[in-house]
Amino acid sequence: MLIGSETVDGVFTPGELLKIALAACSGMSSDQPLARRLGEDYRVRIEVSGPPIGSRSATRCSTRKW
Repeated sequence: MLIGSETVDGVFTPGELLKIALAACSGMSSDQPLARRLGEDYRVRIEVSGPPIGSRSATRCSTRKW
C-alpha cells in the first residue's frame, strides 16, 4: 500500500486510510450483534464515501461478509 499526498496519483492519503479503517472497525464491531439477530449467514455491505479531496474523486470503500 502506498501512502502520499493528494497531489500524487495512485496512493492513499492519510484521510482516505482513516475512512477505510473506520469502515473496517464498524464492520467488525457489528458482526456479532448482526449474526445473533439475523443468523450466521447474513450478508452485509458497509460503504464509506466522502467529498472529493482536491481534484480526486470521492473515496469509496465497501466490505462484505461471505
